[in-house]
Amino acid sequence: MGAILGQHFMVDDAVLSRIAGYAGVKKGDCVLEVGGGTGNLTNKLLSLGVKVVVIERDTRMTAALTERFLGEKNLTVIEGDALKVELPQCAKVAANIPYAISRQLLLRLLSHGFSTAVLTVQKEFAEKIAAKPGTPEYRFISVVTQASCKVEVLEAVPASAFSPPPLVKSSVVRLTMKEKPSEEWLSFLKKAFSQKNKKITKLVPKAPKELAELRPYDVSSEGFKVLFGFVSSEV
Repeated sequence: MGAILGQHFMVDDAVLSRIAGYAGVKKGDCVLEVGGGTGNLTNKLLSLGVKVVVIERDTRMTAALTERFLGEKNLTVIEGDALKVELPQCAKVAANIPYAISRQLLLRLLSHGFSTAVLTVQKEFAEKIAAKPGTPEYRFISVVTQASCKVEVLEAVPASAFSPPPLVKSSVVRLTMKEKPSEEWLSFLKKAFSQKNKKITKLVPKAPKELAELRPYDVSSEGFKVLFGFVSSEV
């Protein structure tokens, strides 16, 4: 994970091995890694016989990766911003993603599509994407992620697993994709959560009785799919 003013690199070999394993990769798979850093996770993935595409924006890190894995035919290093560069067609994602861009990057990955993504994220962000309706953590990103993926929070990662240790807590999550979100669906959810204190009936006048009196933060991802069906049928 890295922020603009500093980076924290995962150095715990056991945690790195588990992250690589959680993705369920097999030889020949293509794995996207965002924020390669010094290449510790990259090395674990390559040892499994997969093709790795790393997107890294820090010039120093791309140089270090290129030097460390000189001659490695299964590695492609792309220098650039993961929010802007063209994403490769890799079915798997395994990454210790930059915490500052977690929400933006997750939305981009969901829209791009993957089969499985194993991500190390800030504990608070993991709680948001796995949150249940009616809880303080439940919001737009919770619904988008849960509607598109099976969400699993696999383990907490201690600060000691990084160098230097971060001040925030971290978690590993696995997302198994069910369907990519459409632009219309995302727009519908954004509108709903921009009016999160209003009852659903104000957003969807024809909403079923069991949903009409609820507010957006009380509606499950499945409930939102039902509501979206009413909106879509009116178009």
